[in-house]
Amino acid sequence: MLLASVVTPHSPKLIGPDVPGYAAGILAGAQALGARVRALEPDLLVVQSSHWATPFLWFVGTEAHHRGICRDPDASPALELPYDRPGDPLFAQTLIDLIREDGMPAMAESDRAWDYGCAVPLRMLDPDARLPVVLLSTCLNATLGEGQRIGGLIRRAAEATRRRTVFVASTAFAARMVRGPQLWPPEPALAADWHFLKLITDGEIAAAKAALPAYADASNVEMGARPLATFLGCLDEVAETYRGERFGEYGAIGGSGHVSIAVTLESDRHSRAGENPEQPRDRSGNPGFPLSRE
Repeated sequence: MLLASVVTPHSPKLIGPDVPGYAAGILAGAQALGARVRALEPDLLVVQSSHWATPFLWFVGTEAHHRGICRDPDASPALELPYDRPGDPLFAQTLIDLIREDGMPAMAESDRAWDYGCAVPLRMLDPDARLPVVLLSTCLNATLGEGQRIGGLIRRAAEATRRRTVFVASTAFAARMVRGPQLWPPEPALAADWHFLKLITDGEIAAAKAALPAYADASNVEMGARPLATFLGCLDEVAETYRGERFGEYGAIGGSGHVSIAVTLESDRHSRAGENPEQPRDRSGNPGFPLSRE
């Protein structure tokens, strides 16, 4: 079964001994989300990285074990992040088969080196590297509707393989990719983020799905909101009732907005890690997403 669908950031600024002050709230949220995810006791994490961009096909990692070093010379400082954790070839092949049966192109990948869109969030979500992981690419030719179909197929693969699964969209919200790590997105993009995030935290999944195309344009969401489409597609709001949770602060790194969120079944009674019943209000009056610009 699908236990949760979550979104979390992947900036290399969030790891290492010297996390800058402007990223501290983002890091605390990602770590709180990790505690929440682990409390669900999943069998598997399915991670879609915004940095594994594939032009035409959906690629799914079929490794029995992931082992290597994630390198990124463009990060500051240059990133060298070892990884060593189990995979799940049965789930991966099941998902590939379902994607093909649905008329979309899919391919197995078994030896790709991890990008930091995979390696960084997994360090925060599962620091002991115990949970098996299946990696999913972001197909650039896919529409948002196709991404939502992929999410539905992840649900079906979880049911078919009897895996207690959490889907992880590794992505930013408003995304400008500018030089200057302390820069924020422009105000219109922030307003679009707040509106979309409130739909999620209110559990308004159908409304969030309907709003996604316009929101993606208004906020310039990373990868055209394709990972967010999969995140929403994992959720069946017709058959189930959901609640959304925010973890830590909404913050900015290099002109992009980041916050960790999770959507779980309303019937799930695990403690709500990171939830603050007296949520502060940002300066435009939107609840729960403070602008703490350091």
